[in-house]
Amino acid sequence: MINSNTMRISIVIIACFLCSPSIICNANDDFFADWVKTAAPCNLCHGYYKLPNIDPGVTEIIADSSRLDPDGKSIFRGNVMVSQSKQQIHASRMESYQDNQGTSNTQVLHDTSFRLYDQHIRGSAKKITIEDDTKMQLEQSKLTTCSPENKNPWYLKTKKLTLNQTTGRGTAEHAQLILFDTVPVFYFPYYNFPIDKRRQSGFLDPHLGYKSTYGFATATPYYFNLAPNADATLTPRFMSKRGLELQGKFRYLTVGSEGEIAATILPHDRLYDRTRIARLKDHSGMQDADPRLSALEKSGPRGAFTLQHKTTFNENITANIDYNYAGDSNYFVDLNNNFLRSASNSSLLQQATINFHNNYGSIRTTLQQYQILHPYELSNIEEPYRLNPQISIASQEFTIANNINYGINGQFSHFTHKLASNKYPTGMRYQARPYLSYNFSKSYLEITPRAQLDYTAYNLSATHPTRTTPIFDIDSKLIFTRDLQLNNTAFIQTLEPRLYYLYVPYKGGQHLLPQFDSTTSADGINAAFRDNRFNGLDRIGAANQISVGITSRFLNDHSGFEVAKLELGQVFYFRDRQVGLTKAIRRTEKSSDIFGRASYNINSKLSLYTDLAWDHRREKVASHSLGSQYLPDDRTSYNFSYQHRQDTILDSTPKRNVVLSAAIPIPPNKYKWRALGSLRYDLSRKRSNEILAGIEQDDCCTAIRILLGYDTKHQRNIAFQIVFKGLSSVGSADMEEIINKAIPGY
Repeated sequence: MINSNTMRISIVIIACFLCSPSIICNANDDFFADWVKTAAPCNLCHGYYKLPNIDPGVTEIIADSSRLDPDGKSIFRGNVMVSQSKQQIHASRMESYQDNQGTSNTQVLHDTSFRLYDQHIRGSAKKITIEDDTKMQLEQSKLTTCSPENKNPWYLKTKKLTLNQTTGRGTAEHAQLILFDTVPVFYFPYYNFPIDKRRQSGFLDPHLGYKSTYGFATATPYYFNLAPNADATLTPRFMSKRGLELQGKFRYLTVGSEGEIAATILPHDRLYDRTRIARLKDHSGMQDADPRLSALEKSGPRGAFTLQHKTTFNENITANIDYNYAGDSNYFVDLNNNFLRSASNSSLLQQATINFHNNYGSIRTTLQQYQILHPYELSNIEEPYRLNPQISIASQEFTIANNINYGINGQFSHFTHKLASNKYPTGMRYQARPYLSYNFSKSYLEITPRAQLDYTAYNLSATHPTRTTPIFDIDSKLIFTRDLQLNNTAFIQTLEPRLYYLYVPYKGGQHLLPQFDSTTSADGINAAFRDNRFNGLDRIGAANQISVGITSRFLNDHSGFEVAKLELGQVFYFRDRQVGLTKAIRRTEKSSDIFGRASYNINSKLSLYTDLAWDHRREKVASHSLGSQYLPDDRTSYNFSYQHRQDTILDSTPKRNVVLSAAIPIPPNKYKWRALGSLRYDLSRKRSNEILAGIEQDDCCTAIRILLGYDTKHQRNIAFQIVFKGLSSVGSADMEEIINKAIPGY
């Protein structure tokens, strides 16, 4: 038997720290001599733990006295402290039982307190039993991630807590979530949870929220670990105004493939049944044949479905499926179902593609259509054409000699339409465009002349029109640089004048060709240097024009950081633009608007940008946008943008919109509280399109976020989230995603 007033033994032993980082901790304030207070305002915990000076992999035991018995039993008494480099246990007594090989198999610690430094977690237990280095049992335990300064805004209290390293699971019996040391808010008679990163079946954090279109909503996801390469989530979602919806999601991963399938079903929507009938009876301002009304005639269960799949057959061939479907036109507007993450409330993509590429080029085969929805409260949109299929071919650019390059792009498309008629003719389109170019490049000069020949043929039900169009362009750019000194800072300034000449002969009768996929491209400095003012292949604009542009950049000479950039451009036309989407549209002006764009990064915190189109014929601004972002620190964000567009040939209504957003710390503890806000305002209509306001509290052990939203449809939204750090969260699962989208730099 060995006795000592203070005994220090260093041994390699991990049994005392086998459990999950989310469980082992320290809650007894009597043992926080290693807690260092700090007045630094950015420290949310008002202090930090001073780590033990112990090498990794070494365990240090300190006790007032110890006894080692011949039978392998060791007893440590009085101020027992077991320390490792990133964690520590205090106890009044520790008993260790060893087998004949001298391996510690069981340890029992009494009146314990813990802390896990990396995860900032602390806790206590009346008794801890560790068996075979794999299983730990805590009796009458408490745990929290809050610092000693916070006086336990929350802690988890259990009668028995068992942690099994072999299975990766933990169980809690008679668990209570206690707020402010005295207020119990949740009680679980029995709770099973993971203690490591192994995927385990079980309940996930619940979701809560409110929106005026469906009322208060709560969802409780259950996770199924089906296989190492497959899992699923089943989520009942109850909405006070509509009823119970069931959501399901399945994910899989195989050799060369991955995908996700998600579906929802709402068997009976109480609110929709009432509003659907009322809207069918009273639809003032709508024609009886309006598709928004016919969409209301469908009743019964509501739901949606999505499939995302990707396969890589080999390094040359891949395939993708993106299929989305809604059971009725008003589903996404009514239910705001982010579970399926649809990008639109009006059109759902249904597409499959096969891609092939090698050293000679690429081939892409696409089957594509859209499910067009007609929500009652939104404007109708036209049915687009379907691709059944479309095959696109693009060769690599091959070099003949002396910087002379050639290649060819081609496309075959079979267009069908849900409403096939004279208005929507159907048929096949063939297109090929070989090209020949010459690249002359120096450090200060680039010149690229190019000749293309576009051949397009149609196979329609009654006609077989063709179009052959030569296209010639030459792009040239000079690059000048100079050293510049401003405010004792060295810069490199560039001056980059650019000339782009385009010649396309006029091909009459294009308005008689189908308009399968062509649209007019937006004017701007980028469009000024394109070889076609239309998107798609059905229209090729006749051109005899030259585009003039100039760019100047200011680069930090030391870091290469672009501090400022200025761009100007204009197109001069030597002939009228006689090709339009319809015969009625013809443009005769001799020059385009003057386009300008500028950006200025004053420093790493403040940036400004603006975009301008000046109509010199009418001597007024045709379009204008400007914006700024100010990020003084990692918790503050101010954003501003303004857009103004005057009337155009196609739209006589000027449009002016402003967007403001901010995340602002609130004194006196600005590192704990923040106000959140976003406003989208239509200055032309003098109305708010969207308002978002909220508040956030964030410290080292909790986070609370509350958001209120309001839009033009008078829909009110309430989203909130409470996070008990290191334990769980309650509320809206996508809260941070919502805030990041509304407030850039959040």
